[in-house]
Amino acid sequence: MAVHGGVFVDAGRRWAVSDPADIVTLGRWTCAQPLAAVLDTATGQIWVFPSWGRVTARPVADVAGAASLLTVPGRNGCDLLSVRRRRGNAVLVDPRPELTADA
Repeated sequence: MAVHGGVFVDAGRRWAVSDPADIVTLGRWTCAQPLAAVLDTATGQIWVFPSWGRVTARPVADVAGAASLLTVPGRNGCDLLSVRRRRGNAVLVDPRPELTADA
């Protein structure tokens, strides 16, 4: 799946999930198919999309000073998010609907 400026393209279909300045990554947040997560670097808010057909993302964390967002393989096929800060330690976020935890 190709990503250009917050727009995903796959098999001729397009999904715009963020502003071009936001950081987007894909991961198995529902322990199934890869879905989008978005970091708004201006606010530190992190959102995940529950499916490709849904327009509304779900907020999972606010991380002060967030600068980057990476997918980290988790246990049992469920991925986590590593949020790097401009200063200080990274924050590990579990974006599953029933769990939103910083580590």
